Amino acid sequence: MYNDSTSISGKVSSGSAALINAISKFPQEWALAPCVGKKNLWPNWNKAKLDRAALIQAIRSQTNHEGKKTLWTGVSIVTGPLSHGIMAVDFDGPLAWKKYLELSGDRIPPMTKHWTSGKPGHFQILLSVSPEKWENLAAVKYFILDPAPRLELGLSLEAITEAVETTVENIEQWESGTTSPIPPAIAKKLVEIYGCSGGELCQKLELRWNECSTLPPSIHPDTGKPYRWENNGEVAKCPDFILDLMREVLEIEIPHKPKPENPTYIDADRKSLVDIYENEILPRLDAEEFYGSYLKLKSAGKNLKALCPFHAEKTASFSVTPSEKTFHCFGCGTGGGPVQFLYQLNGGTGSPTGKDFYGVVMELADRVGVRMPDRKFQQNPESKIQHPIRVLQEINDPKSTRVTKDFNKPFFQV
Repeated sequence: MYNDSTSISGKVSSGSAALINAISKFPQEWALAPCVGKKNLWPNWNKAKLDRAALIQAIRSQTNHEGKKTLWTGVSIVTGPLSHGIMAVDFDGPLAWKKYLELSGDRIPPMTKHWTSGKPGHFQILLSVSPEKWENLAAVKYFILDPAPRLELGLSLEAITEAVETTVENIEQWESGTTSPIPPAIAKKLVEIYGCSGGELCQKLELRWNECSTLPPSIHPDTGKPYRWENNGEVAKCPDFILDLMREVLEIEIPHKPKPENPTYIDADRKSLVDIYENEILPRLDAEEFYGSYLKLKSAGKNLKALCPFHAEKTASFSVTPSEKTFHCFGCGTGGGPVQFLYQLNGGTGSPTGKDFYGVVMELADRVGVRMPDRKFQQNPESKIQHPIRVLQEINDPKSTRVTKDFNKPFFQV
């Protein structure tokens, strides 16, 4: 048990009495959970509504569900159906406000219940969603990379792209705000280059549903001070444009195309394996059908998205660009084209070489109905490379002009 002067992990509590008093005034239809900082440690907090008396007892005794000592520093609302359709919008910095205005068409949020941690540009609002609009709603996060440090250092997009080994397109998307998070390795490099913390560098706009938001007078883990209400009035209705952003896009049903009945036979005598892949196989490959035969794809503008098959994740960060037949995961950073996808899906790393490359290309050839004699391939006589092994060496040579390091473009330039 603690009071106004008790230190919790270096932070000063606002007092159990203040928390209990606030809990007793929150609407009974709200689902609440005790928290330590921003962490919700109560079991099944997002599945079952915690009895209000049990919550108050946990705060008063500073114990968890097993009776073990737990230094609760606050209370959170469980957004979504458990709280009768209450959702939260978290503005994690000034760039989040700018992103909201962009998404809303310069319409400010309705006057509603909101609070702040006291940090500049950081505040949260609550909005109400009627039951008939709950279907297919899901939490959404926008990640916004602050361009100010780059501009202050006089770095061009091209310069920072080369330094962190990504693409200009990726930096532009992150600086404008995207639902694809910045890969940890790239974020670490940006922090080192810009000389600022990760929290300052990347701000977030979060549309919360079936997630928790820490309420006043809980203690903020960074400031050590309690959150405070700026408007403790009524909860306004959620604008429809926010719900549209939160609606899960239905999965695309991609029909699996049968293999062509009349295969195309290729004279491989005067063509290299790379030439056949570039000019005969890749143009016949349907990207949506190919990637969709392995993943559950959802539409994301001109691209498609899915859960990455190469690392564990709950939010889809795997992106497919159908026009270029390529993939890129913003979570783990892997990317490439159909060759790399099949090879890595079968346990390989990077790009295949030698017999592995031959096997993947033959599998793709069979998929699109291209038939070739089972023999060693000769290099095109016009090419400077006269041996198939050297063809593969050139493909994997970082100085090669045939290979692009931009994983958002085809691995083989066509």
